[in-house]
Amino acid sequence: MAPNKIHRAIRRLKTNGNIYSVAEGAYHEFTHPKKPTMPLPENAQIEITTLCNFRCITCSRLSLPPNRLAVSLTPDKFERILNAIPTLKTVKLQGLGEPLMTPQLQEILDIAKRRKVKLYTISNGSLFHSDKYINLALQFDGLSVSFDSTNPDMFAKIRVGGNFNKIVENITKLTAAKRVSKSKLQVSIGMVATHLNYMQIPELASLAITMGVDKVGVIEVENWYTSQEKEYAESVEFVQQSRQRGAEMLANVSKLRSALKPHKIEVGFTDSHKRMESCTWTFDSVFITADGYLTSCCIRMNPDINNFGNVFDTDFKTLWNGEKYRAFRAAMIGGGSNGVCDNCPD
Repeated sequence: MAPNKIHRAIRRLKTNGNIYSVAEGAYHEFTHPKKPTMPLPENAQIEITTLCNFRCITCSRLSLPPNRLAVSLTPDKFERILNAIPTLKTVKLQGLGEPLMTPQLQEILDIAKRRKVKLYTISNGSLFHSDKYINLALQFDGLSVSFDSTNPDMFAKIRVGGNFNKIVENITKLTAAKRVSKSKLQVSIGMVATHLNYMQIPELASLAITMGVDKVGVIEVENWYTSQEKEYAESVEFVQQSRQRGAEMLANVSKLRSALKPHKIEVGFTDSHKRMESCTWTFDSVFITADGYLTSCCIRMNPDINNFGNVFDTDFKTLWNGEKYRAFRAAMIGGGSNGVCDNCPD
């Protein structure tokens, strides 16, 4: 079967949760065979700031050392990254901060638009009371607002610093502005599903309809830490409690999908299956921290644990197929250990 036909077939499976993720991985491997040495990536996730006004319990930001808690990418450095990776087609501006808090964000967006790359981001939704931030948001191709509970009290406990009612109001204001401006921005809400909130997944339906979003994404909680980090054991325990609710999560996602289908609101689900064999991150994508380090992916992004060098110190092409990257990929291909991906997403 020709690659384009395979791709169309996979897209038809996209609402089937884990089937989609496995099939998509198979498609990537068919069209871009995994090798230790790879062509320059087409996708990048760039952490443009570590500034944030929330302290979410499912985020590893608070484990950052003090010197990395208020780092933001400048337009000049952002352009240097794009110049170093001319193959990029999609860029997600996201890391351990609230992207809309980035100083000089408009200049960064202007650079991306000139390069004609697709732009995506994730926001906590706290700033859309302001027209300034709505106008920034409307310049993206896709924006997801993290929305981890339908209960105001639990929302405040999970997304510390957030106010449920204000976030609902802000998202509604954003989608209204999108309709008026006829922007092509796809607005989503995303829930990290755990044993604390899995029962609320079906309740996202009425909120999604009320807020006027285009898509709802549910992701089973993942462990962002590796065994070398002190937070690892506590995170493993939390994740394992959630794993016990996997069947109920899947059933609730099905209920959500059924409720939203008549409204043409798409529902995506990512489960917690082992990913080392199917993951394509280090083969076709790159994560770059706000201070320029290349890391294995957007989840296990701590450069103090593992990085492949700094894009501001060394030519990206040299790093991308350097000895360390090639050895890391070889371990993934051969089913060996690389110390970072071995137990992912646990």
